[in-house]
Amino acid sequence: SAEVIVVLSAQEGLEKMNELGAKENNDRMIVFVDINMPEITGFELLRLLTPAISNLRNLDLYMVSSSLIDSDRDIAAAFTFVKGYREKPLGKADIKSILENK
Repeated sequence: SAEVIVVLSAQEGLEKMNELGAKENNDRMIVFVDINMPEITGFELLRLLTPAISNLRNLDLYMVSSSLIDSDRDIAAAFTFVKGYREKPLGKADIKSILENK
C-alpha cells in the first residue's frame, strides 16, 4: 500500500526528508517540489535537501511548475537526483506515467 505525505511548507518538507533519510527505507518515494513556493524557491530547497537525499536510494523527485522558462528546466536538470520536470497542473496521465516509470 502507498502512503501519501503532504507538506505545506519548505521547512516541513526539509524536516520530513531529513527524517526519511535517517531511516533505513527501501520503499519507493515520489516527491514533487514546486519551484515557486512562498518561503523559499524549490531550487533553494533542493540545495538544502542534497545531504539528506544522498541517503535515499529509491527516491524519484520531480520539479513541478507553471513556468515555461527554459532556464528553470536547465537548473532542475543540474541536480542529479531530479528525475524530471513537469508542468502544472499535473493530470492523471502525468501521474500514471510517473508511477509506471520505475
